[in-house]
Amino acid sequence: QYTYAGTTISGNEIFSKETLLSYIKLKPGAVFNQTKYQEGLQGITSLYAENGYMTNQYAPAVNKDVERRTISVSLSIVERPRSHIENIIIRGNKRTKDYVILRELLFEQGDVFSKSKFTNSLRNLFNLRYFSTVVPDVQPGSEQNLIDVILNVEEQSTASIQFGITFSGISDADSFPLSLFVQWQERNLAGRGNELSVNATAATDNQTLQLGYAENWFLGYPVTLGFDLS
Repeated sequence: QYTYAGTTISGNEIFSKETLLSYIKLKPGAVFNQTKYQEGLQGITSLYAENGYMTNQYAPAVNKDVERRTISVSLSIVERPRSHIENIIIRGNKRTKDYVILRELLFEQGDVFSKSKFTNSLRNLFNLRYFSTVVPDVQPGSEQNLIDVILNVEEQSTASIQFGITFSGISDADSFPLSLFVQWQERNLAGRGNELSVNATAATDNQTLQLGYAENWFLGYPVTLGFDLS
């Protein structure tokens, strides 16, 4: 077994050595664990990516001391300027309008890239339930430190229908104890992100029809405004 002898970091000016080493959970003298150490390096690169530094170069050099049975690492970092988003490209949406997707993103063209905003934006798109898959990609832009964010989506059905028969029990010998119901809902009406629903119930002594409509983004804000007519 080899033990961990620590890490030396060079080239870092944006974040202190103490801040970067805090992501490496292995303590000097502990048995070296490659998986845990890689998670620490991933934490360091994620810290830079969260603050827009997407083009940094990281060169970890592993040093083995066979006599002492120790492993130390020399991490060299080449820090680059922050990356800005040049273009947001959406592919695969045949029905859903581009603006319905763009308004769910927490970043815009020209913003500094943020890994957390990027991840949370993907979560927003999944929560819409308009797409079966959302595959993101980040490509170099037209100039250095510019990137293109590409979102490859695959649409799925957003309409649902339910129908059946309800048995209410016999309380009156002259009444018919069965009623029919049907419910239809469209979550992405005309690809604009609005909701439309129709509910109908039919029985011998009672018939109901309900129409519902909801606008999930009112006047450009994530505020839901809707009405029901019955």
